[in-house]
Amino acid sequence: MDDKIVLICATGRSGSTTMLRLLNTIPNTNICGENSGAINSLLDFYRNIKRGTFNNIPGKTTPFTYDYILKKNIKPSWYNCYNINQIRDKIREMII
Repeated sequence: MDDKIVLICATGRSGSTTMLRLLNTIPNTNICGENSGAINSLLDFYRNIKRGTFNNIPGKTTPFTYDYILKKNIKPSWYNCYNINQIRDKIREMII
């Protein structure tokens, strides 16, 4: 049987904690709580990296792509350029 992932998003005082507790009565189910906003922090991290990668290269109006920097053997950290797709995939993997 394949694992199934369910992400429940709710506002405060909406009954989400009660739903969490009810769902956890189902065998082989593990629904976690808010985790101190950890997913929000990951989203902020992703947004900041994405914004920094494409907007913060001094003296450049059009930033280099990650592939171009690697092709030219430029140190990516020097230009604050990251493989945004790889970061997105790792964040997704961490959440799952």
